[in-house]
Amino acid sequence: ICNSWGRIRGFKMKLLILILMFSTNSYAYNFSVENQIILNTPESLREKSIKYVPMIVKVSQELNIDPYLAYSIAWTETHFNPRISSAGANGLFQVMPSTKKWIKKKWGTEISRIITGNMEIYQKNPIDFENIVLGLRYLKYLLNRFEEQKMAIIAYNMGPNYVASMIELNLGIGENHQYFKKISRRYKIIAKN
Repeated sequence: ICNSWGRIRGFKMKLLILILMFSTNSYAYNFSVENQIILNTPESLREKSIKYVPMIVKVSQELNIDPYLAYSIAWTETHFNPRISSAGANGLFQVMPSTKKWIKKKWGTEISRIITGNMEIYQKNPIDFENIVLGLRYLKYLLNRFEEQKMAIIAYNMGPNYVASMIELNLGIGENHQYFKKISRRYKIIAKN
């Protein structure tokens, strides 16, 4: 009996070590974040958004962007109903054709690396995946350009030149901006534990 107990205790310890190793893996992180986003998404949007969650989390992680912020922007831009806007922006992240061209020219190598590194995901849904990569690469640019995250969020909606000119002229934008308020409310819903 003692010998059997030692083997069981040893097995349990090995299993615990494997679980701890697995929990630090980025896959476990992705799974945890994906689940939290899905569970916190309002039921009326859950079915439409569920197929985008793994793509948003994966690309966010690769670009070192908060996945909850990325998801909140997609939610605000399209309510997970990708379409072409009256202004000509398209996809889940509503990227304008001129912005798409600019992003591809400026970060083409990085975009190719992300797509080829995730070929299995890309092949299942190439149009949406590319739009997510482009939209989040643009967000990354804005987050790097502006010191405050709220300014980057507003610039995603209004354009970076508009926000830069408002800052330069010392005109107040930020907390009261409607787009920023929507993103903030949705972020709080999605990121809650």
